[in-house]
Amino acid sequence: GGFGAGNVVLAGDGTLQKWTVVNQVRMTSEDMPACFFGVSAAGQSFALISPETYTDANCRLPAQFPASVSRASVERLQQTLPGVKSISLQGRFPIADVRYEIDGFPLEVAMEATSPMIPGGLKNSSLPVALFTFTLTNNCSFPIEARVLSAQQNFVGWDGQADCRTPGGGGGG
Repeated sequence: GGFGAGNVVLAGDGTLQKWTVVNQVRMTSEDMPACFFGVSAAGQSFALISPETYTDANCRLPAQFPASVSRASVERLQQTLPGVKSISLQGRFPIADVRYEIDGFPLEVAMEATSPMIPGGLKNSSLPVALFTFTLTNNCSFPIEARVLSAQQNFVGWDGQADCRTPGGGGGG
C-alpha cells in the first residue's frame, strides 16, 4: 500500500503475507495462511506457490519463523492443488513482474503486482490499493479456457495476534 495505507508483502514463495490493513500498526500479521493465487486450464489446477518450504518439518516451526507453514497449506499442496515448479521476480519499484514455471501446463502465466506510488502525488500515493494483473499466454494452436483464483483469509474476528490456524483464533483458519 501507499503512504499510511497499510501493507501486504508478496512473499518469495508466491503467497501474500505481513498484512497491516486494519488501521493498527501493531496488528501486523506475520502468519496469515492461505493467501495465494491459483490458475486452472485444460483440466489442470495449480496454486501459484513454490512448494519448496511447504514441508512437514516446517509445520512444527513457531508461527513467527519465516518458513513456518500450516498443516492445511502443506496438505493442500501435497493432495489437492499442487504448486508451481519455480517463481521468478523482476523488481522495478513499485512494480514486481512475476513469472511462474508450471511443468506440463499449456499456458504461460505471469503477474504484475503494484501499488500506486506517484512522485510528488501524496493523495494518489496514499491509496489502500494493491493491484495484481495476470497475463495468460496461449502458445497452442487452439483456444484454451482458463481461470485465475485468489484465495484470501477472512480478517473478521481475528485480533492480529492469535494464530488464526487454530480454533478460536479467528480469521476463518
